[in-house]
Amino acid sequence: MRRQHRLDSRPVRCAYASQPTSRPHCQLSAVVRYGPIALCADCDARRSTLGKGITPHQLPPQPPLDVLDWIASADAAVHQAHTELAAAVARARARQHS
Repeated sequence: MRRQHRLDSRPVRCAYASQPTSRPHCQLSAVVRYGPIALCADCDARRSTLGKGITPHQLPPQPPLDVLDWIASADAAVHQAHTELAAAVARARARQHS
């Protein structure tokens, strides 16, 4: 079953959210942005040179990242990637590519 998303309340994910091994204490939801890099409070406190010389921009308060929504989004992306791959392979074969 797919969970519904409210686009206006979707939290910004921390740049390190996808690295649970190297950043086990990441809080997942970003609170500050350094240029294109968004960080949660914990990762912001642990950063060394990331964002050095860039003015940080505080992000507005947002709900915490729902990991089940994250799983649903990742699953949808995997299914879309499989569909795209199958279409590309079919088109390549139709043009006599191996």
